[in-house]
Amino acid sequence: MRHQERRRTVARGGRPEDADQHNNGGSDGRQPAPRKGSCRYPTVTAPSGTPPGRAQTTLFSHTTTETGHRNSKIGAINPPDPMATKKHTVVGVEVLRQSGMDVDDLVKTLIYNASVEFVAYYYFTNLRAFCTGMEGEGIKGVIEDARLEDLSHFESCIDRIYQLGGEFPRDIADFCKQAGADFLQSDKKTTLKQILEKCLKAEQGAIVNWNKVCQMTHGKDPMTYELASHILAEEIEHESWFLELLDGRPSGHMRRRYSGERPHTSKHSRSMDSL
Repeated sequence: MRHQERRRTVARGGRPEDADQHNNGGSDGRQPAPRKGSCRYPTVTAPSGTPPGRAQTTLFSHTTTETGHRNSKIGAINPPDPMATKKHTVVGVEVLRQSGMDVDDLVKTLIYNASVEFVAYYYFTNLRAFCTGMEGEGIKGVIEDARLEDLSHFESCIDRIYQLGGEFPRDIADFCKQAGADFLQSDKKTTLKQILEKCLKAEQGAIVNWNKVCQMTHGKDPMTYELASHILAEEIEHESWFLELLDGRPSGHMRRRYSGERPHTSKHSRSMDSL
């Protein structure tokens, strides 16, 4: 049968190989190999107006990587990267826990102290403004020194709070309310002595707050201890200023070289360097 087909093909002027290609595999069941330059795979004819090179076969609408995942460059989605969801150990926090530090309590205390410093900066702005007259002008400069350094204390807390895994309250009203500094409110009727008393009370409360952090972190968290001790040093100086003005108790050196000098906390609040 196969030989007859070959003879008929030759008689028509064709080649014997053409008959083999029309013989669906022949008796051995093997598919004939395509001629050189031909392709056994179907192709898609590009519609009219399609730019050259845009037509492609339906069999190769997606490519495959060596691992079997479809390439995302052609629209497929690779498996999610396990590194994107993996939770890493925060060594800077774990070493504190191992040393016996209650990190959660420390964060809570730092956020509270930061709120006190932030609110003090705001209220001292008003207190300074109400220092009027010839006598009030000198007091205004002292309050300004303390005011800007209280802002420095707030700025100094920010990095450490986030490093320890904390964050500030979402609502600023909640943040300010926890400070409990309503006693610093003032108006035009507030006398200079009353202003000084308010400032003294604020500084003495801050000393208690930061001394507590020093005791919590001593020998356990050297980084927070250094921060707290530097803030504490400035708060003690502020207290001595207002005690000198109220009681005549010498403070040693009352004024800074310039407002915002913050000799102890400047390295913790570098965002204020341009002020």
